[in-house]
Amino acid sequence: MNFKIYFLLSLHLLFAQGIFAQEQLQRLFYADSSLKAEGIIVNGEKDGTWIYYYPSGKKNSEENYQRGVLDGMVKNYDFDGNLIAVEQWKLGVEEDTAYYYHPNGKLKRKGIFKQGLYAGVWKTHYETGKLKNMGSYNLGNPTGEWLFYYPNGKLEYTAHYEKGMLHGESREYTEHGILLRQGQYLQGRKYGHWKKFNKKGKVVGEEIYN
Repeated sequence: MNFKIYFLLSLHLLFAQGIFAQEQLQRLFYADSSLKAEGIIVNGEKDGTWIYYYPSGKKNSEENYQRGVLDGMVKNYDFDGNLIAVEQWKLGVEEDTAYYYHPNGKLKRKGIFKQGLYAGVWKTHYETGKLKNMGSYNLGNPTGEWLFYYPNGKLEYTAHYEKGMLHGESREYTEHGILLRQGQYLQGRKYGHWKKFNKKGKVVGEEIYN
């Protein structure tokens, strides 16, 4: 092959592969000239790690990009600089396990995203670290049995979901673990025979829903 033609073809391939991609550091500023964000631009699109700041100068977030879309780990911080969220993104869609935190550093919520939707088991915690609620999601909607707890760790109530709506038996308890109310939901509304109990377990009220 003619050397000149071979050289031109090789040069074209290098450009196609982005070897000569234009890369530059970009900084964005607030109206008062304080730094708002900084990161790398490649061929006009965000690439790699970008850092965002509050007007106070404290870090707001760290975001990773590939060709202009979120791809990789994203960390968010509150106004005081405390880490409040760690998420994973894949080509602009939230995926995998996400962690959310209280200002004191204790885990607030943990669960999985699948194709940008809530999936699998999610758990929420009080600032003390005790479990607040837990349940599962399917295609972004609550499903199956969900459990909710008082700050003292006692079960507060149970509920069942189907396609994101309350459906099935629900029970409510006092902070001391005594059954308070019991009944059924049908596609998001109360249905059938509901009972209310006193501290001794005796029925003290009844309601019927159609």
